[in-house]
Amino acid sequence: MSPMDDLFLSSSIDQTIRLWDTRTPVCQGIINLQEKNNAKQCVAFDHAGYIFAVGIDSYRIHLYDLKDYQNGPFEVFEINVDTQGPVEWTSLKFSNDGKYILISTNVNIIYVIDAYDGTVLQTIESFENKCQLNLAAGFTPDVKYIYSGSQDGSINFWERETGRHVAKLHSHNEPSSVVLFNPRYLMFASADVNLVFWIPKEYLGH
Repeated sequence: MSPMDDLFLSSSIDQTIRLWDTRTPVCQGIINLQEKNNAKQCVAFDHAGYIFAVGIDSYRIHLYDLKDYQNGPFEVFEINVDTQGPVEWTSLKFSNDGKYILISTNVNIIYVIDAYDGTVLQTIESFENKCQLNLAAGFTPDVKYIYSGSQDGSINFWERETGRHVAKLHSHNEPSSVVLFNPRYLMFASADVNLVFWIPKEYLGH
């Protein structure tokens, strides 16, 4: 979903990325990726709604200008990392300052990359996801921390700059598959089969 208006993006098994407007059922634009049939994609707008990223086949990121996407990506990053087994990307998220992109996966790995050159800055692995769940992860509004749900129901936090694990919050008995911050304030909600609201200063001491 665009942070600025009613536009949103979708990816499909037909290897297309489509641009939509919530005010109409008609597709507003289409990108034909021309990838192999089983290549999976994930998409995300940047913090300003001017640029969007497309993650392709769990190793490439294409950056598009919203006003000029018909002419193809203006930047392509290949994310080359060593893993012990296959890792599938499940989502992309930009930080609020537009400097970083977070890549969630179907295992206990989160990547933080530089949004300008594609360099892998952090690889986060200190959480549980043995069942290959689609767990929510992202940046706090001030971009100082990375957060993620976990298969054991905990909510984990790491320093974005160092990757150091700084907090593990407990409230869920089932996997915490949904975690979402208020975009402006340090308060967030998480869910398994129950919805929980958090005020971080009470738990993190800030």
